[in-house]
Amino acid sequence: YKGDQRFAYDCGLVLEGAEASTFASQVDALLKEHAAEAGARSVRPPPYVDHTDRDGNVIPGAVRFKFKVPAEIQTKRGPWVRKPKIADSLGKLVDTEGLTIGTGTEARIAFTVYLTQGGGQAGLRLEPVGVQIRKLVEAFQPSDEVTFEAMDDGFAADEPGSFEEEGEV
Repeated sequence: YKGDQRFAYDCGLVLEGAEASTFASQVDALLKEHAAEAGARSVRPPPYVDHTDRDGNVIPGAVRFKFKVPAEIQTKRGPWVRKPKIADSLGKLVDTEGLTIGTGTEARIAFTVYLTQGGGQAGLRLEPVGVQIRKLVEAFQPSDEVTFEAMDDGFAADEPGSFEEEGEV
């Protein structure tokens, strides 16, 4: 039952070398076993891809695993909120209000495997239950308080205003 899903919590985990190939093999084995038991005609792609750099070049031996869970599912009993727990390196739960976990963060992920089937296809999803952050890299969050110094020989507006006030250009 897919239900009404509101947004999702998702993250990627990059593993390299033997660790990456071992985990990918375990995921593949689970997916193959599930497809056989479900009598599926086809199998959805596994929740991992070769990891690439910013230019799209594959990094040899690096695999990016995708973890995703619906944030809220509407059930007959009402909404089911599924927010993963976030802990610091000491195992203490973290208040996530305003916390922005960015690329480069080092963490452990506790997860469950959610098996899916439908339309003759079998698949699986890696659903995060908790994340323990070893090294936090905060993502950039734009602010209304951003200021810049003047630049020589650049564009200068006639008067401050908003797009709504000025109309379309």
